[in-house]
Amino acid sequence: MEGNANQSNYGSFYGEYETPQYAVLNLNLGTIFYLKAHKLIAKYGVENVLDTNYSTYANWNNISRPGRNFYINLSYSFP
Repeated sequence: MEGNANQSNYGSFYGEYETPQYAVLNLNLGTIFYLKAHKLIAKYGVENVLDTNYSTYANWNNISRPGRNFYINLSYSFP
């Protein structure tokens, strides 16, 4: 989980805005598969599980951050 309280200390000259508080829930998992002397490592997850619409004070012109997204990362280990 990541989040931020209400941001009222911002620089409007630089395009920063006051933003409300937010909380984002992320889920990440991993698995290791052993293939003889080698390892296959899989890391996968979901960011912004609840598809929260939020913006940080530093987002230019108050553009929203990305919504829900999925990812997978595979690594192969040589002995």
